[in-house]
Amino acid sequence: MLADENFRLALARSVTEAFRQGGRGVAQDYTIEARPWGLELHGMTVPIDIWHGDDDRLVSADASRILAKATNPTTTHFEPGAGHLMLSTYAEQILRTVTKRTTTSR
Repeated sequence: MLADENFRLALARSVTEAFRQGGRGVAQDYTIEARPWGLELHGMTVPIDIWHGDDDRLVSADASRILAKATNPTTTHFEPGAGHLMLSTYAEQILRTVTKRTTTSR
């Protein structure tokens, strides 16, 4: 993906914007993410889809497996060969899943 110049430029813009006012906001995001969320995941009744690349080297796929076990009802999509930035490759499939779920729940 990093060989694609358009992707590299978009990623660079995103990272630049994330740190535009310094690193405090990004650090706060990670701190909040690591703390208990204050809600009972087993009590959720909304269908959840979890997408994760099996070759993600930044966030282990095990993290998504643990989350999937803690939430109900959950559908998991572990994509072989996909890494952390899988959204650029799987965006259409993910959006199709979300759209299908949204239209069938009405």
